[in-house]
Amino acid sequence: MVSNTSWMRNREGMGVWEHRGKVAIVGWGQSHMDRRWDGVTMDRSCGGLTKEACLKAIADAGLSLGDIDGLITSAETRAEQTWAPRPYFAPPYDTEDGLIKASAEWIQKELGFKNVKYLESDAPYIGPMMGQAAQAVGDGLCETALVWYPMVNLEGRYGHNNPQNTDQEAPGNSAFTLPWGYQAGAMFNNLVIFQQYCKKYGKSHDGLAPLCLNLRRNGLMTPWGYYAMHEPHQLTTEDYLNGRMIEEPLVIFDCDRPVNTCAAF
Repeated sequence: MVSNTSWMRNREGMGVWEHRGKVAIVGWGQSHMDRRWDGVTMDRSCGGLTKEACLKAIADAGLSLGDIDGLITSAETRAEQTWAPRPYFAPPYDTEDGLIKASAEWIQKELGFKNVKYLESDAPYIGPMMGQAAQAVGDGLCETALVWYPMVNLEGRYGHNNPQNTDQEAPGNSAFTLPWGYQAGAMFNNLVIFQQYCKKYGKSHDGLAPLCLNLRRNGLMTPWGYYAMHEPHQLTTEDYLNGRMIEEPLVIFDCDRPVNTCAAF
């Protein structure tokens, strides 16, 4: 299913948004955060964490389940395909809902929403998803929308973006990409740009240490964040420079830290 993007304000000359000043975020909920799901504890699964975040957001807004008439989420959770063998619930299994995703239909059933008239389970990722929710409220598709974005991290390799990433072989040009696992912007797009920057201006990878250390410092100030809860120590420059090499000059501390959690609004 392709996400609906007809609402996006992605052209020049569209003027002021027609619903400006009429839509607001009034509640927020953050679930517990783990490095990975253990495949056993159901209240720490994608579905369990999503229910936790949604109920917190509703309570934070001073609302009840009956006030919610719109449910919006994204199909993107970063769980995607896991490396065989499946680390939990060996097939056959009836659904992925609640395990690696939590669709609007699933949440509606699990939490018992009775007054929902707008459902969207395939909104874009977190940024545009919030915009789509605002547009839905402004257009009158719903009055009070609940929006959630789960980030799912399972045992095994992370972020299989297409079927070939699950292959046992890496033919042709893929031999230079697939063996390194998740192929995201940090791996090749940003890496190539940074390499060219260093070459042009005579810089080195060491210059990124202050940035990385400051990012960790900021992360530690977020009490519900992964680092504050699980690794409450500050990196040193030596830690950064000696970080495990992923692909020169990219080290482990330059990379995103996948976690298992959910936020709702």
